[in-house]
Amino acid sequence: MKSIESSSNLHPAQLAAIGVLLHGSSAKFSEMATAAALSSDHMNFHIRRLVELGLVEHTPKSYGEYRLTKTGKDIASKLDSTSNAISTQPKISVILHVVDAEGLLLRQERLRHPYYGYWARPSGKILRGEQLLDAAARILRDEAGLTADLSLVNIEHRIERDKSGNLIEDKYLYIVEGKNHIGELVAETPGRRNYWISEQDYDKKEKRFAHPLSKSASIIAAPVDFSEQTYIFRDDEY
Repeated sequence: MKSIESSSNLHPAQLAAIGVLLHGSSAKFSEMATAAALSSDHMNFHIRRLVELGLVEHTPKSYGEYRLTKTGKDIASKLDSTSNAISTQPKISVILHVVDAEGLLLRQERLRHPYYGYWARPSGKILRGEQLLDAAARILRDEAGLTADLSLVNIEHRIERDKSGNLIEDKYLYIVEGKNHIGELVAETPGRRNYWISEQDYDKKEKRFAHPLSKSASIIAAPVDFSEQTYIFRDDEY
């Protein structure tokens, strides 16, 4: 497996192509060229380079379509879709635990790589300079069209490795509970489909994220001591 460090100098056009391939099983050459704002000749060079690096491959039995390889998916998991840049730092993300009045859970079917087709809670990265609950409110609004009363209920540091011991992901997950939600659930937003589903039906899904905080009871089992402050420094102090 290529290390993330060896792939962090990818050309912006190559990162743009990976960004397109995140959101489906494959993509056409023309779609990637459009995303990179390059002519076919220039884009052809970058696609060939991605193939040489082992990040992208031709989709079998197709013409002009490509897909991410396993290594490509590993790299894509580090891609910040906002800046189209690869980060080597641990991710800091919010995971939302929202239950409706009938006890149904808010869940999403993931429509982007890695883990395409997996089911999980709504989640997203905390942006630089953004406070935790502001991030949670933004993610819930943008991904599901809902608002709710939000509170932090747990924190998990999750390190993921493949069977060979290679680091895949390193992330800090802030579990935020949403109560008394308001709004109509949006059925689909880019990269995901949203559902209200019982915990029993969710457990029957073959592709779902399983981790220590996967059950509702463990998520809200104990309060968390958490402090968040904004500090102001003078120019001569910084």
